[in-house]
Formats: sequence, structure tokens, C-alpha cells
Amino acid sequence: MTSKSYNTHSVEEAKRHVSALERWEGSFRSYAKAVGIPESTLRAWKSGKLPDEINDSGRRIQHPELEDEVYKRYEDHQKASKPTRDFDLQRMAIAVAAERRVT
Repeated sequence: MTSKSYNTHSVEEAKRHVSALERWEGSFRSYAKAVGIPESTLRAWKSGKLPDEINDSGRRIQHPELEDEVYKRYEDHQKASKPTRDFDLQRMAIAVAAERRVT
């Protein structure tokens, strides 16, 4: 089973889609299907919630140095053409934290 991937969209892209959606003759659903963006995302953009505001939990990264190291390992994993799943990232994070004695 493959893990689900999520696209990120720029604010400019969201505004273009909102503008195009206003000119669209069909429904939200048909536009969403045509462009490959979830209907709920388009509705959020239309209501004024731009991409940088959606799913912003306000959580701060507690150990940014760990995130940098995990990301470096993730990139190395990708360069080696190895599939990377969520649990792989979790294992990488746990290993980095253990190496740096962070709990």
C-alpha cells in the first residue's frame, strides 16, 4: 500500500483557481475534478482561507536541528531511490533524537 501524498499550493495559484472558479460554468465538484484539487480545498480558498492559513496548527518545532538532520537523511534516502513512508521518517526522527540524546 502506498502512502498518501499531499500537494502544496501557492497563494497565487489559489487566487488563480478562485478566479477561474468564478468563471466556471459547472459545479464546484466538476471544477475540482477537472483540475485535480479536492473540492474542500477549493471551497476553503473561495471563502478566503489561503494555503498558508489552511491546516496551520500553530505548533512550533521544538528541535529544529533534529528536523534539519531528518530532512537530510530523507533526501539521502530519496537519492538512493528508496521508497520512503511515514514510518520511515518516524524511525529516522527517533534515531536522530537518540543520537543527540534528545527526549
